[in-house]
Amino acid sequence: MDEGRSAQAGIVLGALLTVASLMLAFTFSMAGGQFNARRELVIEDINAIGTAFLRAEQMPEPQRSTSASDPRNPSAIFRPNIFH
Repeated sequence: MDEGRSAQAGIVLGALLTVASLMLAFTFSMAGGQFNARRELVIEDINAIGTAFLRAEQMPEPQRSTSASDPRNPSAIFRPNIFH
């Protein structure tokens, strides 16, 4: 009788460990996907900032100095003041 219970307990324990490992694998998979998505967004932002600075270097001099003096102001880079 004890051997039968021991075998059943082993089967139940194996099933529980399998379910727990499956849940852990899904959790790590979701976390990895979110990390990759966030990394892609950061790369896009970095590329946009680099493009903005390259565009600012190509402007005529009054707008170039204005856009270089305040890099936190994207409107100075993308829409230069034409009424100067």
